[in-house]
Amino acid sequence: MGDMEDVPAAFCPQKRIPEFVLEGFDKEPLENQLKILSTLRKQGFFPKLPTK
Repeated sequence: MGDMEDVPAAFCPQKRIPEFVLEGFDKEPLENQLKILSTLRKQGFFPKLPTK
């Protein structure tokens, strides 16, 4: 993967995402990708999104 310096902190992984998730992610339809990302966030792989 590349440099993550331009990625907002809320979208930087806090722990390693399992390889099996990454392998199939791009083959999933957008709706499923969003569900996967939401589930990963709930499981602590990403920090909580900021609220205003």
